[in-house]
Amino acid sequence: MAVWFENSVWLVIGGLVLSQGALFVLWSGARRQVKLVEKQLIALRKEQQALISGNLGMGRKLFKFKSNLAHLEQSQVDLKQTQSSDKSIEQAAVLLKKGVSIEEVISSCSISRGEAELMVEMLNNRAANY
Repeated sequence: MAVWFENSVWLVIGGLVLSQGALFVLWSGARRQVKLVEKQLIALRKEQQALISGNLGMGRKLFKFKSNLAHLEQSQVDLKQTQSSDKSIEQAAVLLKKGVSIEEVISSCSISRGEAELMVEMLNNRAANY
């Protein structure tokens, strides 16, 4: 019985050594996997930072573009108003040269009385100088 017990002890010790070796192999494999995942995580963080900074830069450019576009749209509106005002003035000058009354010019050309009277004065001065 002592031999059987002694053999059993050696079997148990051998089993423990084998299981410890297997656990070590599993642990070292898991450790390698953890290191690989950590490297991948660092790479993903770098990519994320690059994307964030790229998005911020693009956002700034879009904001500047939007501001420029709004400024251009306002300039276009102002230019159209100036052009329509110029056309009204030109039309009023033609009508005044034809002898149309100031009231008719004011109503048909949508100009103020002051503008119409000034145009009459300018036309009269021009005619007097020739």
